[in-house]
Amino acid sequence: MTTDTTLGTPSRPGPSRVPGQATRVAHPDLGPERGPSLGRLARSEWTKLRSLRSTWWTLALAALTGIGFALAVAATVGAGDVSSDALGEDDFALVLGETGVAALVLGVLGALQMSSEYASGTISVSLTAVPRRRPLLAAKAAVLVAVVAPLSMAVSAGALLVGDAIIEGGLAFSWPAVLGNTAYLTAVAVLGLSLATLTRSTAMAIAVLVAVVFVLPPLLPLLPWGWAETVADLLPGAAQESLISTVPGTAPLGDVAAVRTLAAWILVPLTAGAVLLTRRDA
Repeated sequence: MTTDTTLGTPSRPGPSRVPGQATRVAHPDLGPERGPSLGRLARSEWTKLRSLRSTWWTLALAALTGIGFALAVAATVGAGDVSSDALGEDDFALVLGETGVAALVLGVLGALQMSSEYASGTISVSLTAVPRRRPLLAAKAAVLVAVVAPLSMAVSAGALLVGDAIIEGGLAFSWPAVLGNTAYLTAVAVLGLSLATLTRSTAMAIAVLVAVVFVLPPLLPLLPWGWAETVADLLPGAAQESLISTVPGTAPLGDVAAVRTLAAWILVPLTAGAVLLTRRDA
């Protein structure tokens, strides 16, 4: 009896087919969608920021007010109409303290960086393109710091040079004071971005900025409660005063405490904004 045997390549078992059902093909797990890199996001945010005409007007206004108000107070002190001793401040604090208006202007720039997208509706496009929203906010903050910090340093240095030229006896240039004031101006700008992220409103963000920068610092020490002065020392203005002061014993905070205060005003609102940006709809 003869048995026919066919030799060939063994076939691999194919997927089992169930009548009425399509064959399922396995795909490798691609993992979660990562979205654009932080570098690409930063380049995109820089393009958006520099394409707005309001950005350049705001930066010019910050420079003009920062040096202009410093010039005005230096001229007043130089003319002998008022002395820094009479105001209980040293000349450095008196001149650099006049950059508070520039701080508010830079804070408005930070607020507009986010709130303008909510106002125009382009935030939906941005969030669709970037599934992970925290890197988007991080890129906005990084670009804002990269733009604001050099300008803040130039304004701070310019204010001191103006004071040195006008005030009798001059002002010895102080890099620590310049860097301290730069940190303050930059922190207020990032605070504006954070407030706009939290409120999604330009008006509300600016209102809070005005309260923090201008209203609360002179108001709180006048209140009859002991805690009010403690709260005043936790504001960004107290940190600025401490970092630009050159007279021992006149600053409300030490240098380390002042740096920590500014860091808190940057990180806490920015973190809260990142959490809300992630959890709520555009």
